[in-house]
Amino acid sequence: GIEGKNPFADVYMAWHDTGLFFAVDVKGAGGRAPDVRRPLRGDGFQVWIDTRDVRNVPRGSRYCHHFCFWPGRKKGRAGGRQFRLRRARAHPRLCDPERLVVASKMLKTGYCLEAHIPAAAMTGFDPNENNRIGFTYLLRDKNLGRQVWTAEEILPVSYDPSLWGTAELVR
Repeated sequence: GIEGKNPFADVYMAWHDTGLFFAVDVKGAGGRAPDVRRPLRGDGFQVWIDTRDVRNVPRGSRYCHHFCFWPGRKKGRAGGRQFRLRRARAHPRLCDPERLVVASKMLKTGYCLEAHIPAAAMTGFDPNENNRIGFTYLLRDKNLGRQVWTAEEILPVSYDPSLWGTAELVR
């Protein structure tokens, strides 16, 4: 997270040749306001991934991906969806939301969210060829606020991959 900010969640990422895995443990009374119709505005976890980790280009390419995941509530189920990266020069093919595996559990002290993005849903994902990916995330919660990994939203992080961090995929 950002220095000087108090995180309200622990965020984990793992990888396998089959794709990327994320887990989010939110501490506090969050996750109560996911918006399935407009998931980018409700409670949820967004990730941006550049499978080529190009650091010097401020506009997305077909290797840049944006996913959003939201927790389920009592009457709703957890879900996920891929979105086009704004202002990108080229876009990857959007994956079918049914291919994204998402689960959540509401707790008295917060909630847990887990998600899997299959390798086939990320153009250029090949850890054997390239073990570094560009990466950032935004965890949004109407009660708890926002938690980010690389930079605050006043910068164009949502569409400028040069502002993302690098994650090394280590065996």
